[in-house]
Amino acid sequence: MLPTRFASDGKDIFFIDSPTGMVYRFDLSTKEATINCNNPVCSHDSDSCTAYAERDISGIRRENDEVYLLGNQIYKISRNQKEEIGKGHYGTSNSKIMFGGYIAYPEEESIIVENIESGNIVQRFEDVVPYTQGNFYYKGALWYITEDLELVRLDIKAGEKRVVEEIGVTRASVYEDFIYYIQVDQQTGDNQLIRYSEGEDSKTVVEDNVFYYNIKGDTLYYTTWPDRDFYYRPLYESSGENEAVQLFKGLDLLIWSFPEYDDLLVNLSEDYYTYYILDTETNTIDYDHPLKVEQELTQ
Repeated sequence: MLPTRFASDGKDIFFIDSPTGMVYRFDLSTKEATINCNNPVCSHDSDSCTAYAERDISGIRRENDEVYLLGNQIYKISRNQKEEIGKGHYGTSNSKIMFGGYIAYPEEESIIVENIESGNIVQRFEDVVPYTQGNFYYKGALWYITEDLELVRLDIKAGEKRVVEEIGVTRASVYEDFIYYIQVDQQTGDNQLIRYSEGEDSKTVVEDNVFYYNIKGDTLYYTTWPDRDFYYRPLYESSGENEAVQLFKGLDLLIWSFPEYDDLLVNLSEDYYTYYILDTETNTIDYDHPLKVEQELTQ
């Protein structure tokens, strides 16, 4: 969920502060959030700073247990380090995706796929509506959501395009062998969480009235709208029962999941700079140890 703001290398969680483009690091062992620069006299305003990111940075991506910043150039980052990689410059759009040694980026009414090591273009999709609402790579294809809220599949090898869903798609993600996304029901106006099977080309409504969501250990965590209530429930039905349990009322939470961590990272939307750990065994939020970004560093 919202992968462009967070990524983890298995040791730390890295976070882009959208207003400034600065990179922060969450250390879950110490419950501390710090700017990703250990130079005490650094002004954090130039590319030499390990926490500085270009304004066109589209986000952070994890690839082969490494974390990368994607912008006009590609940077590999780790704790207090940043290394420029790649052969080319990858367009001016701030929407890019990295996968399997390739980078894809929109350019006018086309999407270009380049080999990062060689800089060669390996595929060009012409006359397509570029992605503006999110993108991900899954089983040899680039999946993305257009400005018209269509879910589109681009076959990287064959160069073929297929519109999987035409109406009201947002917040797509992958879990196990399914694609999940939010879709606005055209009859009721409710947000529904959909599970899509590519192999069967079929979809199932998982839950109604889902606004934000994430999945951890076959458990679905989600918030509703406009009530802003927070629930969890088994992802898959068991013996015909799949009842949701309400954890909190009136909390507008953003939810992130990372494969190497058992717990979730959550953020109360009214406090942009403070994050909390949600223990998935007890389903409680650790309010006593917030991961708080120091706002004076983002001025």
